[in-house]
Amino acid sequence: MAQRETVTQSSTKDDNEDEGSEPAFTYVNRVNKQKRKNRKGRQNGAVNCLSSEDILQKRIEYIEKRKKEIQEDAKFREWLNDLLPKEEAAAAASCKSALALGLGSVKDARPAQVQLAFFLLLCERLGVQHMQAFDPICGDEDFALLRSFKVVSLKENKQGRHTLEEPTFVFMPHCTSTLYENFLKANWSPVGLTRVLLCCNNLERYASDRPNQKEKKQSEEKQSDSASSTSLPQSCIDRSIDYLTIREVPNLNSGQLSNALNDLALQTFVPISAILPQPEGIEKESKQTSNVLPEKSDSFWTITESPATAADQDPELI
Repeated sequence: MAQRETVTQSSTKDDNEDEGSEPAFTYVNRVNKQKRKNRKGRQNGAVNCLSSEDILQKRIEYIEKRKKEIQEDAKFREWLNDLLPKEEAAAAASCKSALALGLGSVKDARPAQVQLAFFLLLCERLGVQHMQAFDPICGDEDFALLRSFKVVSLKENKQGRHTLEEPTFVFMPHCTSTLYENFLKANWSPVGLTRVLLCCNNLERYASDRPNQKEKKQSEEKQSDSASSTSLPQSCIDRSIDYLTIREVPNLNSGQLSNALNDLALQTFVPISAILPQPEGIEKESKQTSNVLPEKSDSFWTITESPATAADQDPELI
């Protein structure tokens, strides 16, 4: 097969052409496109020949790099040192278990990998001994990556309804209100909520955006009868806001990190010092409620189920 075609007629001038005029023909070179395509295919093939172990190692290295980047961020370092001023203070923290929900697929999604790095970093600092995670879209490659960091992948889809048996660090970045609601409802008791160290989007934003809030407020203003005002559907998120202690995660300097971790906050239903050891005066920097959770017998703990709507078909639960 000819590799290059050359038109040779232009090598001489036409006898009728004037001297100095342009030739009637020009050289034409035609490169074999099939050969160039094959060469490109061989180059791509070399990349695709990476073993599954090599791919896993590259993912591990990327997450470790993000962990280091977060740890070296000045704003994060100051925030973390305020929570746990000394490394040995982690031994006194009561959270020895951790649960990550809603991370997404960590094998390829960069935001999910940054969030996993953040989760691992906080678990290390808290001295967490048992880490678990669940997301309905995770597959075998996600499980392998999580396993490499000693994170156990849960198989059952509880749709966020994980009941805690002990104080637990729960990481739920950028989840839907339905997922948050299901989690709170599963732990809706005076004892259950005190076991929660929750790192998720600021729940105050979810409560203020709920459509029944305006109705509820107007009803309470117009009616003195408390029974009438509480007849409206009211979520666990709505009820919990007045009892939260909130410590917002700072916006990190790197855009990639900041986008993946924006609007997150550590939130508890008891003073943070009850879970994490604090030096004197640190609590002043938290947005802490002075309200104490009601007694178990209080009607606060009675939740009326709202009728299901199309909005309840949350894709993160399937």
